[in-house]
Amino acid sequence: MSRGLNKHSKVAEIVKQTGVSHLPLCAASKAFAHPTFFPPDPFHLLYENIMAFLWDLWVKSKPTDPYYISEEQLRKFGELVALAMSTLPPSFCGPIRDPFLKCNSQYKIYEWMALLHWYILPIGMELQ
Repeated sequence: MSRGLNKHSKVAEIVKQTGVSHLPLCAASKAFAHPTFFPPDPFHLLYENIMAFLWDLWVKSKPTDPYYISEEQLRKFGELVALAMSTLPPSFCGPIRDPFLKCNSQYKIYEWMALLHWYILPIGMELQ
């Protein structure tokens, strides 16, 4: 009997630590075939992966690269993004932090999205 209680307490501890209380129903289904069971997710692909990759390319670029942006320009751009929150209120999504300072500290997907659509594309189109 104590063995059953011990097993129950281990399960309870795992549930407490992970928030997972049981196997999801879809995992037991024969229709579940990972990864084809899940549709593509362009939102996360574009904004969380590709935008962060592009930012890293700019940050690590060299003066001989065709897409080169100097560290000083990126730092200034980040400062201007943070200052622009007064003209683009965070009610649209949330506050956009300075990408130069905060891109490696859990920069959110909505921040990458806003950075692309509100800043990078318009500025790029303006400057050609």
